[in-house]
Amino acid sequence: MGSITRILEIVENTDEGENILDLKVDIGGNDVILAPMMSSPGDDSKPLPEDYAACVSHLGGSNNTAVAYGDSNNKSAVENGEKRIYARNALGEIVAYIHLKNDGTISIWNDKAQASINADGELNYNITRQEILSTSLEINKDGELNFESDIAPGLKSNLSIDKQGKNRFSNPFGFYEMSEIGIFNVNGNFTVGPWL
Repeated sequence: MGSITRILEIVENTDEGENILDLKVDIGGNDVILAPMMSSPGDDSKPLPEDYAACVSHLGGSNNTAVAYGDSNNKSAVENGEKRIYARNALGEIVAYIHLKNDGTISIWNDKAQASINADGELNYNITRQEILSTSLEINKDGELNFESDIAPGLKSNLSIDKQGKNRFSNPFGFYEMSEIGIFNVNGNFTVGPWL
């Protein structure tokens, strides 16, 4: 027999040298019990108080084990076949996640940086923090690279490499470029090469 319970407290215990995670739950009618939490090996996670837990009874109904728990405060953000792993702060707010999407995309997020790899293998990375206003890195399926950074207001720098091998660096004051055949160009005013 099973029941859906409200988690009141998470208690770490040991039993004959084994680490046990007990959930203090209310199984109804203010009947509070400790139910050991069982989860998959390699899954190191803890619920928060006020989450729900699914408990099953065994050994004639005298003991309960928590086999799953759920977050009822954050709405699901996945489509069929997807999986999202997230962490919450003490207020229950999501502060980081990894989202495995059903089109093959993998997304990683927190409030300072975001990264994704799409089904074609393209990589996108963005970071935002106070001392560096924003930084982004994109590598597409052809191996082309584009890197952009705002180190201060109005000081955006860009580095790009295309699939032919042309390299270009630019900032608000100018650019330099090395073509795929070795021609070096500075601000369109000075050109040397190709290198032989």
